[in-house]
Amino acid sequence: MKSTINAENHARFLKDMVALQLWYVIRVVRSGQADFIETLNRCTQIYAFSTGSIGNLPVDKNPKWLEVTEELQKRWRELGDEKFLTSFWPYLESHIRPGIPMDLNREEEALQQSHYGFSYEYHPEYFGPKEPEFLTLHFRNFFVSDSPFHHRSELIAGLIQVLDKVSEENRKVDHVQCGTWLNGFNPFLDLFPESWRQSARDVPMDGSFGWWGQFVDRTGQLHASNVAAFKSTKEFLYPNRVCTCGVEELRQHLVSAAEGE
Repeated sequence: MKSTINAENHARFLKDMVALQLWYVIRVVRSGQADFIETLNRCTQIYAFSTGSIGNLPVDKNPKWLEVTEELQKRWRELGDEKFLTSFWPYLESHIRPGIPMDLNREEEALQQSHYGFSYEYHPEYFGPKEPEFLTLHFRNFFVSDSPFHHRSELIAGLIQVLDKVSEENRKVDHVQCGTWLNGFNPFLDLFPESWRQSARDVPMDGSFGWWGQFVDRTGQLHASNVAAFKSTKEFLYPNRVCTCGVEELRQHLVSAAEGE
């Protein structure tokens, strides 16, 4: 599967996503909950989008990034909310655009290596002890520019492929987990047994796609209706949640689901 997203489309998406995340930062700061730089670093992806030019150091140990955040804060204070949100891009674009080719190459490679959008790693339980390891799922849209949930049979097959790969690798894992906003979205939840839904735990706000992925539509652009609802309610439609279940329980559920397709 080859990504249909080109550099200019991706730049437009990044501009819109950064604007949304800056809007969120300002809302949090205006509520008196935190300061501008701390909220920007903790709750957005803007640093991750900028590492192509800034360098991939820890966010609190990168002097170049500190200069960028201080300049953004200065411009916001001088211009006010509305003018800042309509004028920030020429400054940030110079930091973000150099990383776009690398981002697109990385995304295409991840899609090619995925199992219909599912990839995996071995990771300790989120917010749990360092042992034992859990099979940890990640998910991206393999079917851009269509919804992946129009391809339920392929998603089921992809998850079964992941479990087969884990068996081939002889890794001793008894549980599977995934942290994502999709754990509040029924078409995703229906791929898993009921215990998965019942295990849901909220994840603290951070700058990850576990939170911000709900604002990406099937074409790879900003999801207009979800953004409108977010700005209206001031609440995320789908909180980022971690769900877990047993590996064998998941396999049995998937085999049954595949037989019903």
